[in-house]
Amino acid sequence: MATATSGQSLDYPTIVRKFMDPSFLDNIIKNVSEMFDKMNVMDRFLFSEYTDFIRNVKEFKESLLEFILESKIQLSVLKDNFQKPKYKQADEHRKVEFIKQRLDKKKETLLDYLHACDRLIQTSIQLHQKYGTWIFKAKYVALHLLGFTIGGAIAGFTIGLVLPFLEPIEMCAGALVGGLIGLGYVAYELIFNWEHHMNKIEVIRDNLKEVQRALQHVLQQMQSSYEKFGMTKDEIRNQSENNSFQDIHDLEQYVLRTLDGFIVLQGALSKVNTDM
Repeated sequence: MATATSGQSLDYPTIVRKFMDPSFLDNIIKNVSEMFDKMNVMDRFLFSEYTDFIRNVKEFKESLLEFILESKIQLSVLKDNFQKPKYKQADEHRKVEFIKQRLDKKKETLLDYLHACDRLIQTSIQLHQKYGTWIFKAKYVALHLLGFTIGGAIAGFTIGLVLPFLEPIEMCAGALVGGLIGLGYVAYELIFNWEHHMNKIEVIRDNLKEVQRALQHVLQQMQSSYEKFGMTKDEIRNQSENNSFQDIHDLEQYVLRTLDGFIVLQGALSKVNTDM
């Protein structure tokens, strides 16, 4: 038995056929999919600085790791040379220059990495402060609610084309449903997605601070080596005046401790996780 609403009689078989029509279902799925795509675009827009930060940290990590591995190989070769007869038989001047040449560029490069690490730490602090403000949260909620409300209105209009008796209210009903879905989505996003981003920034910042300390330690070791270079050269000059000469073995030990510092630095860097 047909029921009339707003002067229109319902043809249930026709309505069912329309609902089951693949093109209608595809249209609904398309609308929903486009709505979620827009939400993803909105997330990428709101968290674009976070994405840039993660990319910069990843590039920093990869570049520094390559430098560490290269330095470990070179310092290991230098360490092996300390035991070779040719090195042992060389005069003290040549030993000092041999070591210094292999450490000169590394100190300068390490300073560049330390400055880059400092900048990334500062960026993480700024992002954490920005994403933690009520202004950002309000913008996040408002944009997502607006997007779902519009998407719900479009979906409601599409359904209204199949159910003629809903024609006067499908836009409002769809918008209301979309808004409610959006509210739930925003609550979920704030609890999981937003919190994930905030926690990720904190973890990376802590990891970068550990890398920063390891970089500073290696640089301190290298600075000690450079101070030792000066002492050793003075002692070499003083040899001709029969003054005491401190064995170059101490300088070699500074180099070995620098190698150990690179190993510690690699361990600290391995903790930096740049997965999104």
